[in-house]
Amino acid sequence: RVWPQEQLHPSACLQSCAALGMPHASFLRNHGKTARTPRRPFEKQRLDIEMKLIGEFGLKNKREVWRTQLTLARIRKAARVLLTLEDKDPKRLFEGNALLRRLVRLGVLDESKAQLDYVLALKPAVRAGRARE
Repeated sequence: RVWPQEQLHPSACLQSCAALGMPHASFLRNHGKTARTPRRPFEKQRLDIEMKLIGEFGLKNKREVWRTQLTLARIRKAARVLLTLEDKDPKRLFEGNALLRRLVRLGVLDESKAQLDYVLALKPAVRAGRARE
């Protein structure tokens, strides 16, 4: 196909945008996972617990339960990694305080329990309770 001078081919537009230093649209997308599906899809005990959480906290579907479990798992993993560092390590002090401050601000953790040890004791029900408030 022959393209008129006024109307550029789409690939020519992308090349000119790249030449100007503008990022491609695919760079602006968020590629992270927000929920993790369970390994065993029909485990009765887990299904019952998920249905109880959905009913208790008014969640829309199972994906919302899985999303809260994944975010809580990431928070607990960060706390575990920080607890392996020494008490006076600058990384533990800085990132630990940031993590605790964020959890207190979200209302997941009480200010009196603002320590990394208490972060490991958090359960998905606590996080799901804050999801809809």
